[in-house]
Amino acid sequence: MATSVSSAVSIGSSNPLSFGLISKTIEKIRFLQIGYSLELEDVFLSWNVDLYSIQIPDKIAEQLVAKDTPEIFSIYGIDSTFLMNYWGDMMTIGICLLLLVFLRILSLLFPKKPKQTLFDVWLLKLRLMVQNFLVVSVYGGLGDITFYFILEMKTLKFESTASAVSFVVAILFLVIATILLAFQIWILISYQKKKKEPEQALQRFCAKYSAWGVLFLEFKDTTTLSQAYMTVLILRDIITSVVCITMTSSPYAQAIIFFSISVLMVLYLIFKNPFEGYYERIIQYIMEALMLTVNVCVLVFAHMDEKNLVETATRERLGKTIITSNFILNIVAIFCLVVQIAQICFAIYKVIQVIIKHYRKPKGAPNDENAAQNLDTALNEVLHQMKRPLAVRRPRILRNPSFETSEEMSLDHSPQANRRNNGRGNRSKTLMYLYKHNKEFKKAIEDIRLGGRWR
Repeated sequence: MATSVSSAVSIGSSNPLSFGLISKTIEKIRFLQIGYSLELEDVFLSWNVDLYSIQIPDKIAEQLVAKDTPEIFSIYGIDSTFLMNYWGDMMTIGICLLLLVFLRILSLLFPKKPKQTLFDVWLLKLRLMVQNFLVVSVYGGLGDITFYFILEMKTLKFESTASAVSFVVAILFLVIATILLAFQIWILISYQKKKKEPEQALQRFCAKYSAWGVLFLEFKDTTTLSQAYMTVLILRDIITSVVCITMTSSPYAQAIIFFSISVLMVLYLIFKNPFEGYYERIIQYIMEALMLTVNVCVLVFAHMDEKNLVETATRERLGKTIITSNFILNIVAIFCLVVQIAQICFAIYKVIQVIIKHYRKPKGAPNDENAAQNLDTALNEVLHQMKRPLAVRRPRILRNPSFETSEEMSLDHSPQANRRNNGRGNRSKTLMYLYKHNKEFKKAIEDIRLGGRWR
């Protein structure tokens, strides 16, 4: 459930991806052949229900030859063929790619004008949101690709054309997943190298890869390991997938590995502390504490099975603890998404309200010939701030009004470009006056620039 909730809304933050990865890891405990309580096993069946799902067409499904899927997977609706399992995610990724192409065509049909319009701003904003959703969907599914690929290999049978196609698609997606993971690691290493170069080089690097900002821009950049929090979560999802599918006959060893990974994650958060804000830090601590609680219960279940202990009452209490932990995780995920959306909406409303209030002409005051032009300039500058990917934290040296995304940054240093830049600076004098002398307006601008998130 938390996976669906987290991936349903994505507006430029890494929270949906982290929620989805953590909830997926918790959901994998149902694939361990352990004697859970009856209540918990009933709950496991409900975890298979998604908020939205694109089903594979019946004609294609009929051509896929049914193979012997291990019972521990088949009871939860997991098929033996990659195409059957990953069809919904493939369609979601395909729709996002088509939508990006459509938005790109729109931007080409309506070329940028010297004066930015509201349509241009929201077109760019929508494209960035779709890009972010695509990144969250793809990277959040790397563990699933690994899981379904290994399952395909274990039950491989070329008895139809569709089965062969499923095998080829599985290999293709595994190669893509490997490339994406290597690309993410390359971004982290390159970022640390750019830090040693002039500041402008790092600015250009972050602008160029701003669409991937959810993977590295929201975390402390003091070391590669502290900035690699999202990479660590993805690797954990992949490792747990491999453990689930390859060690089905050793549930006690699986439970020990799950517990060990949780302990290492808690130690990583304590000693590396990849988050700058207290809000993000507290949320992640809560999620990892819930994760550790679940894995402790699973380890106790596995230990009782290993020692042939019935302990029905204890199993029921452990089952309720896991159910409660998963419920709290869902509540935290929904709460964070609602708060994030509300903060961004409120920040936008506050900025516009302050500008209109400042330029509202008092009764009896003389007409100001430049009032309309000043208001238009101020609104354009605010919209310029809103064009950035929402809730993507910039590194400290990039947190200034001059930073632009790759869609905005021009590398043209011709005399014409310099004159344009100087003209832009002259038009922003009014806004800079507000920024310096109006505390409410300054706070609103900071909320917009930093994504409207708590600090």
